[in-house]
Amino acid sequence: QTSLMSSPTSSPSHLFLKTTHGLIVIELYFKHAPLSTKNLAELAIQNYFSHTPVKRIVQGAFIQLGAPANSNGTSSNGEFYTEVPSKALYHSGAGVVSMCQNRKGFIGSQFVISLAPLSYLDGKQVIVGRVCKGMSVVQHIGAAVKVNGEKPAEHVEIEKAWVERKAA
Repeated sequence: QTSLMSSPTSSPSHLFLKTTHGLIVIELYFKHAPLSTKNLAELAIQNYFSHTPVKRIVQGAFIQLGAPANSNGTSSNGEFYTEVPSKALYHSGAGVVSMCQNRKGFIGSQFVISLAPLSYLDGKQVIVGRVCKGMSVVQHIGAAVKVNGEKPAEHVEIEKAWVERKAA
């Protein structure tokens, strides 16, 4: 696949995550979060998320993904960046996808998928999309048995990620 950086008018509409528990399809919000959605799509094109484990599960709140082992979690260009969250979007329910920030407020590769409304993240994390297919997969992962508080007891990973113009 070609890079979005080389063809900026080419914006895929969906991110596909093939996980160990099934397929999750995310509708991307390029209009509301252009930097973050482009970054997420670029990382998928670069196979950055292949064989990436679920980082943590916060019971009843979210699952956190996008941090390959032995990586520093940077963006598609190898750096961290910032983007102001859209005031038009809210963490209003299950299936909202938003980018995580590090302690300094920078965004890299990690993102969360909500399991419930997360109003405390509104205005803090950039919303990049919503799950349009596979919410039962998200809920199954979110209900996984955990060790050490938030880490899944069994291995759960993104086996492969890719982007397309339409949901399959």
